[in-house]
Order: sequence, then C-alpha cells, then structure tokens
Amino acid sequence: VEAGIFTTFDSKKLTLVLLNLILNSCLYTRDFNEITVTLERREEDVLFTVADKGAGIPAQYLSEVFEPYFSYHPDESASTGIGLTLVKYIITQHGGTVALSSTEFEGTKLAFTLPLRGDNGRDYFQSSTTDYLLDRFSPLYVNLADICDLPRP
Repeated sequence: VEAGIFTTFDSKKLTLVLLNLILNSCLYTRDFNEITVTLERREEDVLFTVADKGAGIPAQYLSEVFEPYFSYHPDESASTGIGLTLVKYIITQHGGTVALSSTEFEGTKLAFTLPLRGDNGRDYFQSSTTDYLLDRFSPLYVNLADICDLPRP
C-alpha cells in the first residue's frame, strides 16, 4: 500500500506545471535521455523533481529561463517562451518555491515545493502516481501520448 501525501493545490494548474516540465524534457532531448519524476515528503512541504539527461541549457542562459518570452533552442525551433514562466508563477502562487539546475549536454533538473496540507482550499489525494500516469484520459497522458511512447494500461 502506498502512503499518500496531502497538500492543497489547484489540480488543473499542477497538471499544467508537470506537463510543461515533462514536455520540455521531451522536446530538448538527445539519444538515451531518461526523464525521472520524483515526489518526496519533507517536514513542512513536498518536493517534486523532474530531471532529465537531455541537451541541457548553457550556463549563460540559466538566469533568464523564467523570464517571460525567453526561449533557448539549440536548433532554433520556435517556442513561446512562457512555459517556465507559468511554472514559476503557479508554484509561487501556491506558496511553493522553484529551482532549476542544468549543464549543457548533461541534462536539466527542476525542483519545486508545495506546502503540506493547509486549512484553506480543497485537499487532493492521489494514492498512486502510477495510476494517474496510466490513466489514458488524464490530461498528462493525453498530451504526452503524441510525443512519447507511453506504457499502455
């Protein structure tokens, strides 16, 4: 039996955050990329981490990645440059923090926190992240199905 973690958040907005992070890992990939999503309960918050072994971001651009309309593409493909801006905005509006580290040609790791269950708002509980990721009708599965080979339920 998996232990659940209770926290207060807007499920649609958190889905958007995770979708943006996973899509970035898929879009800026390279051969043999691995994407790892983890969740860790800490004393006062939960820590989500999305890490990949993709193309990475050159050091000179790291200070700009959360700026609106900034986009770094090694192949000069088009992007709106608002994905990470939205991620940071949504997480900070939920009382959390965001941190990104990246090394070019080695990969990127983005970590964000959310406070543990509060007294206001709705509480959401997912007993199994695997069940959510395998739900073919979840927004995450639907959006990723076009760009990644996802396991079939």
